[in-house]
Amino acid sequence: MEQYKTWTDLKSRLNYKSENEKKEIAMKAKLTNALVKKCKDNNIDIDELADLAKVEVTKITQLEENKYVPSFDFLMKLVVALEMEVVIK
Repeated sequence: MEQYKTWTDLKSRLNYKSENEKKEIAMKAKLTNALVKKCKDNNIDIDELADLAKVEVTKITQLEENKYVPSFDFLMKLVVALEMEVVIK
């Protein structure tokens, strides 16, 4: 899948090449929303999450502001840091 820098950039080009690409984008968005919600529900600030996940604070800020489309690798770092589970059906 082509890499996009922001969700807005991604949405502006939503001519999906395949159903798989469409599903991948939807899964990333769903996972991103769950991560942001987990942080808010548990009062975990950006600096704390960045420290736990060993990632850049700026990337988390951009993620929360919908200015960064993360890779699955990045999202998994956050999932592990927040002690969440990803359920595959």
